[in-house]
Amino acid sequence: MKINVWVGFALLILLLIVLSYIQFRQKQHQEYFGQGAFTPSGQGASVEYYVIHDRTNQERTKNIETQEAKLGKPIVIFDAIMGKDLDLNNLSVFDPNLHIIKPNRNNVIGCYLSHFMLIKSLLPENSGRYESSGEFLRQNTDDDVGIGRILNKTQGYTMIFENDFEIVTDDLDHQIQHILQIIDKDFDLLYLGNLSEVHSHLYKENIYDIQESVTGTHAYLVNHRNIQKIYNVLLSMDEAIDWKFSNSIQKKELQGLVIYPTLVNQNGMNSTIGNT
Repeated sequence: MKINVWVGFALLILLLIVLSYIQFRQKQHQEYFGQGAFTPSGQGASVEYYVIHDRTNQERTKNIETQEAKLGKPIVIFDAIMGKDLDLNNLSVFDPNLHIIKPNRNNVIGCYLSHFMLIKSLLPENSGRYESSGEFLRQNTDDDVGIGRILNKTQGYTMIFENDFEIVTDDLDHQIQHILQIIDKDFDLLYLGNLSEVHSHLYKENIYDIQESVTGTHAYLVNHRNIQKIYNVLLSMDEAIDWKFSNSIQKKELQGLVIYPTLVNQNGMNSTIGNT
């Protein structure tokens, strides 16, 4: 009888240890994912979809409509900054902290600024207000966003497309949710496709660490939790946007992951963002 009591006591202690460990792991999960990796409700990651687009380009508009139907989620238009409209002597209108270290063509600067301004709009301090972008500031409607529109987002993720993107899977949103569920380390950028076909350092499943040059910004996801870091890196405009991201990852200024095989391609159209 005495032995049975001690066995029962030992089992009770073991059960308490197991329950304590489970509670500890749940607390770790909540502390990490509560910062922006997942929504607290457990319904998965909060992901919104945006596309940088010149509204005058009807071919690209039709492409966006086609891809939106395939995605099954709304894709918000973020107005591209066109190179032909730029005053290179007055780029501080976009951000007084922006530094152009190496002059470049108008179209390259326009493309860079398009990505920069969208990312800037995700900064927590910009939540719920408009920020002047000079002549590029547009009044927006309920289903799109102008250059000056500031998004009310402080956690979750934003998927950024360029207007020549092509989704090559039938369940992209579901796959993104799965990918975000299995990533258990911090990251800044997640490429859903890359023109370099980088896939040499496997992280897990179809996710790869980026340890070499990666080109193409037609489909990448940004982590809101690290948006300030991404913004700070982009303040020095010294090369085209895709090379800026790539070299910043190489220098460990940003943490990047890439999906392979590619989930989103370019559809063969030459990029017209910022054309002069």
